[in-house]
Amino acid sequence: MAKTRMIFCVIQTPNKENSHISKEQMIDFFSQYGPVNDIEIFSRKVKIKAFVEFKNVESAEALIENNPSEFPTCFGKMRLVRSDKEKIVTRSIMVTKTDASIESLKNLVK
Repeated sequence: MAKTRMIFCVIQTPNKENSHISKEQMIDFFSQYGPVNDIEIFSRKVKIKAFVEFKNVESAEALIENNPSEFPTCFGKMRLVRSDKEKIVTRSIMVTKTDASIESLKNLVK
């Protein structure tokens, strides 16, 4: 796989309390390896799954190259692989006229 700024990360937490890791906590953790652009946590079920987007290829590659495929962290066991995803796309929420009308009706009922 080609060099990339994107890392796919899977964390096996030791207990359920650790499954509530915040985006900010993950940014703090990954920032020790280089500047982080964004993190997208997309699953918190049995394992936490996330994409980590570094600002540069060198930081992501150094993280992959200098760590075993699975290693212990403060969150639990972490597994890292290169991702073929180009970047994290931020999703925006669009409010439609219908949504606004429903919200207005809910306020009237209160």
